[in-house]
Amino acid sequence: IGKEISGVKVLDHYGNLEFWKNKTHFRDLIVNLPDITGAKLINYLRKWDQISETIHYIPRTGDIITTGVEIENIGKILSLTLRKNLHKPWNILIKTVYEFFLSILFLIILTPFFLIIAAAIKIDSKGPVFFIQERFGKNGKRIKIFKFRSMFQDADRELESYLRKNPRAREEWREYKKLKNHDPRVTKAGKFLRKFSLDELPQFINVLKGDMSFVGPRPDVP
Repeated sequence: IGKEISGVKVLDHYGNLEFWKNKTHFRDLIVNLPDITGAKLINYLRKWDQISETIHYIPRTGDIITTGVEIENIGKILSLTLRKNLHKPWNILIKTVYEFFLSILFLIILTPFFLIIAAAIKIDSKGPVFFIQERFGKNGKRIKIFKFRSMFQDADRELESYLRKNPRAREEWREYKKLKNHDPRVTKAGKFLRKFSLDELPQFINVLKGDMSFVGPRPDVP
């Protein structure tokens, strides 16, 4: 009591929850008690069920839980079920073939738009149409992803000069590693492409090559 956890003030012990319900009239309750015994936790949850509209219970699972978790009952026991369907060789083959032909179809359909975008990029600024960057793929494999170029060629030098002249932008870059309001590196065509995420379209090439999937995490920069 009187301390802070990750910048959040500790008001009281959880045993005095009813008092804070009457004082603050909270509606949601998030329960994360990893060190409490099962029987004691169940008693508390039954008790708190009477004072809160919604209870969010965070189970003791560490980093195991991922997306696609299903809740099931095994008899009277609650089970969190993780189905790893993509560990099955047949499913992997079907997914690979499906994404290969789907990416070909999209690339064929989008070819006229690619030509228009390429022309706009070349007219707007000097430099190549595509921006190729090294990223981390599955199992740490280094891959090269394709994007439409949305920045000037001397982007790093332009950024350095801009940050040197603008203290507020320098603080924003230091905190977020990007400029939210104005980024001098981005071209006029690039602003339009980024607004509608059109600069990401060439990554169908990466899907075709097998470096990326249609659904999955964004590849990290090394």
